[in-house]
Amino acid sequence: MPHVIDCPPFGFAATSAPHGSETVLVRLKGFHSSEDGNAFTACLDGLSGQFLDKLPPSVRPRESRIDHLVAVITRDSKATVYCNELDITLKARVKRPMQAGEGVTNEDITDIAEVALGGIQVPCDAGFVALFSVRWSKAVYYDLVPIAPVSRADRTDDVAAIMAGMFSYLIHQDRLAITEAQWAELFRQRWFPFIGHTSAQLRSLLTHADMRVSIDHLLPEMLEHARALSASLRSLIGQRSELAEHRLTLSKALEHFENGDYVSSIPMLYSRIEGVLKELRDTLFRRYITRRLGQGGSCLSAAQSRPTFA
Repeated sequence: MPHVIDCPPFGFAATSAPHGSETVLVRLKGFHSSEDGNAFTACLDGLSGQFLDKLPPSVRPRESRIDHLVAVITRDSKATVYCNELDITLKARVKRPMQAGEGVTNEDITDIAEVALGGIQVPCDAGFVALFSVRWSKAVYYDLVPIAPVSRADRTDDVAAIMAGMFSYLIHQDRLAITEAQWAELFRQRWFPFIGHTSAQLRSLLTHADMRVSIDHLLPEMLEHARALSASLRSLIGQRSELAEHRLTLSKALEHFENGDYVSSIPMLYSRIEGVLKELRDTLFRRYITRRLGQGGSCLSAAQSRPTFA
């Protein structure tokens, strides 16, 4: 059962203020995860003081028992707090074909497309704070811009997409935490941590990179794993609309790979990868232009502020 509290925060202090100081920086939007250490802990302490401590003692949960918490904050200085009671549904992109009712693990997921918060709708003129967990990892995201006295700007971001990015980050935290030194060593040895690698294989890659020893002796294991995925890859090539114009070439490249003809398969895959990335970049740009125009911008200003997509 959700609870309504009074006087929730409209931001979090970004700096300390000594006695007698008249100014402090206030952060209205932010994201922290468990890998952020003290910054994450300080943010959670703020949640305890501003939300949990205002709940009735009979329903206030212990912090160690919180799986998720969502607070929707309106401009009349009231917040509706949901704690461990939402039926959260994820719309995920997976690595292999799946049947309804089949179990899904982190190893099956390539990305999270959408997150449904158990039927909760977050109005564009309301702020919100969300704390979520994936196994032992936790993250908190807050967007209080719509209720801040200095802004009062309605939200234009898609909350479902924001939550999707948050969950995806926690699921793939090991990949997103690769250091610059590890990247440099992987590239020096001409290896790449593909999404198809399992978590155990990724740990092996990074351990070898940290020790600066040859990764090539992992090749037989990686090859066996890739061969085991070939049937699933063939099915995905036939299903994904993004690959429609590349299916013939990709299927032929996969056939060469299965036959051990890597010299023929590799250049075919390289050209298709470049083509798919270009199409995805153009698609993202069209969506960006459409969103800017929907917010009242002009074609010229939208094009001049074109973002860079890696």
